[in-house]
Amino acid sequence: MSSRRPVKPLYLEFHTTTSRSGSDDVAVRKMYSLGLIGLADGFFGHIEVFDIPLSNNQLLLSSLLLLPVSPATMTLEKIVIVGKPGAGKTTLAAQLAARLSLHNVELDSIHWQANWVQLPKDEMRERVSELIRGTENWVLDGNYKAVRDIAWAQADTLIWLDYPLWLALWRVFRRTMGRVFKQKELWNGNREFLGHHLTLDPEENLFAWTIRVHKTHRIDYPTLFEQPEYSHLRVLRFRSPRETESWLQTIPSARGA
Repeated sequence: MSSRRPVKPLYLEFHTTTSRSGSDDVAVRKMYSLGLIGLADGFFGHIEVFDIPLSNNQLLLSSLLLLPVSPATMTLEKIVIVGKPGAGKTTLAAQLAARLSLHNVELDSIHWQANWVQLPKDEMRERVSELIRGTENWVLDGNYKAVRDIAWAQADTLIWLDYPLWLALWRVFRRTMGRVFKQKELWNGNREFLGHHLTLDPEENLFAWTIRVHKTHRIDYPTLFEQPEYSHLRVLRFRSPRETESWLQTIPSARGA
């Protein structure tokens, strides 16, 4: 008697515009291997990660026909945004906060105290926990492992801005030069100096850190998304700013704008 091999979940993301898709992003939930993956990969070209809750029938139909999934039907009340430095996490968080009337939680502003002193892990966990549990609707941006379990467990949606490394590095360079030469005040009175980025230590050099997390995110995040404690999350993975903007423009404003 032959034993059937367990079916592993696979996440699909199609980067193809069709007359049915309505935009450049068509998202379907994790689809179990039905012998169609090779066909889908060959026909649509690129398969990556998206996670939208659909019924089994909707799932199969959307996978084959690229039917649009309307953001209007999605619950967007507690959102986590992750991604490399320079991906635009804070900018997107501010846009979503304004569009959906969400409380905006920027983890960098909590973590970095005056004179670039890092808030102790226990204190950071306590502050973040109080913020998100005391607020009905929120959007939080940042990759801090210290509070990942708290934020992800409470969120309904996770947005991963997984842009190309070259784009992230260019954005970090442009942003850093602007901050250094304009001496822009950041969180709690901190300012960036060029000397911060002349070391090869990724804990100090944001460029080295960006290169490191580019690899670790692509290894770690897909595995984390499969963990039972995060199975409730709707995961949206965007590969370019254009994809992100296309999706953002489809979200109706809570303020009727």
